[in-house]
Parts: sequence; C-alpha cells; structure tokens
Amino acid sequence: DRDVTGVQTCALPILIQLGRQSDSIEAGEAAVAASRRTHGDVSEQLATDLIWLGTFYVERDDLESARRVFKEAVAIRVKLRGQKDDLTGDAQRELADVDLRSRLTPAERRELIEADHEYQAAADRAAPDANALKAANRSLEIRRRLVGSEHPLVASSLNVLGEIEKESGQYRQGESDLKGALTIRQKRLGNDHAQTLETQVALAFLYVDWGRYPRSAQIFHQVLETRRRLLGENHPLTGEAYGGLGYHYMLLGDYAKARPAMTRALEILQKTRGEEHSLTCQAALNLGRLYNRISDYSKAEPVFQKVLAIERSEEHTSELQSHHDL
Repeated sequence: DRDVTGVQTCALPILIQLGRQSDSIEAGEAAVAASRRTHGDVSEQLATDLIWLGTFYVERDDLESARRVFKEAVAIRVKLRGQKDDLTGDAQRELADVDLRSRLTPAERRELIEADHEYQAAADRAAPDANALKAANRSLEIRRRLVGSEHPLVASSLNVLGEIEKESGQYRQGESDLKGALTIRQKRLGNDHAQTLETQVALAFLYVDWGRYPRSAQIFHQVLETRRRLLGENHPLTGEAYGGLGYHYMLLGDYAKARPAMTRALEILQKTRGEEHSLTCQAALNLGRLYNRISDYSKAEPVFQKVLAIERSEEHTSELQSHHDL
C-alpha cells in the first residue's frame, strides 16, 4: 500500500493538468484508501492525500465533497501539529476557499478554475516566453477580480509572474511583482511560512541577476537564519539556503565566503536528498564551478565527472550542464 500510495499521489497533479478529472478523483480516492490502510486514520500522509482529493473535487465543482475531505484534513493536522502550525493553516485555507467559491456564481467558479489552469501553465513553463507571461497575467487578473487583491492565490500568481519577468530580464517589473507577492504572504501567511521564504529566495536571485548584490546577500542571510531556526541545521531546505548564499558570493567573486557555504550545502543535500537528487547534483555542479574559478582543477574535474555520470545513468531531464564545464 505504501508504494501504491506514493505512485498515485505523484500521478494526481499530472492527471488534473491533463483535464482528466474523473481519473484524478478515482486515483485520489484510491490513494486516500491506501493511506488509511497503511497509516491509519490520523497521519500526515492521509492529510496530504485528502487535500489532493479535495483539489480534484474543487476542479469538478463538487464543493460539498471538497468541504468534507478538507475538514478531515484540518482535523488530522490539528491533532498532529496543533492549531498554529503552517501546514494546519494551509489546510484551513483550503477549507475557507471552498466557502469562498460557494458564494460565486457557477460561471465565476469556472473562471476561477481557468485561472488555476493558467497559473499552472505559467509555473510549468519550459521557457519565459510570451505564452507563459500571458498565462501568468491572465491568472492574476481573474484571481484579483474574483477573490480580492490580498488573497494568497493572488500572491501565487504574482510570484510566478515575477519569476518569469526575472528570467526574461525585466528586473524592475519582476521586483515589483515579487514584492507584491511577499507583502501578501507576510500579511496572510506570516514571515516564517514556506511560501513567504520561497518569495524571498526568488527576490534574492532576481537581485543577483540584476547585480544588486548587497540586497541579495541580506535576503539570503535572512532566509538561511530563518530555516536554521525553524527546521534545523541539517534540513534540505537549510541546505538549499546555504547553496543560494554560496552562489551569491561566487558571482560576487568572494570565493573565501562562497566555498564554505557551498560545501555545507552539498553536505546537507547529500545526506538528506541523496547523491543523485537533482538539487544535490546542482549543488555539486556549483561547487565544481567554484573550484574552476579559483583554478583548483584537481578538485573541479572529479566533481564534474561525477555529476555527468549521474546525468547519463539516470537520464536526468534537469537543466544541469556539467558536460559544458568539463
């Protein structure tokens, strides 16, 4: 059951993106049933699967079924994590959104679902092209009009829009939209919420690309300290924060500060994600690039060779480019 649940849970967002609501609901209900058999009636896995299932019910406009499963997910997380936990709050917001959607007309609900699809298309973009930008703007326009300008859904649209603008070199507009997303998330979710930190990281990388290094350093340090405080030194998200800080220093040319941060990032990700995880490979690749910049070729080459071997053996589809660095 554990294996079945994992496979079904991974397949759920793919099914819904393909517009196969009936298949999504069937898979979601099977995942929930498998979670109950394997983990019992009170587990984080069950709560996660219930939330996915509720998302599919919302997609089908079956708000009563969505409300039922979201209520159960909230009850589970309150019991496991307490009222103030971020994941409990996320489940509570899913439940509140069902009530919000129920007050809309059927046509408005369909339009809001369209906005969800447009957002997903922008988030899954292969490149920051005109289609991705159009989808992000469309999702933002609909969500602002139907749920209000300070709703977390609006923050999500602003966040993906800002990232697309950053990738296409529109730094000033990207900064404005990411700051807008950050303001909403800080107000509605709190300063320590994972989505708030996600926006801060996106803003920091925008400043790196823009060449505003003092501002990016300030944000990277803030995110790192927050993740160390909330998650601990050896959490993978803490490792990613070390990596971001090290990458910043590498681009700045401060290799003495970059090296320990990037080394620590790789150590944490190797332990928590595994040697072959894409984020571990990216951390290794960045460290190899640092060695290359300081002309320590004896250390750079084995790093690049190892990442290249993983890419070839696993047929990774990430954007790693270790073969260009050899």
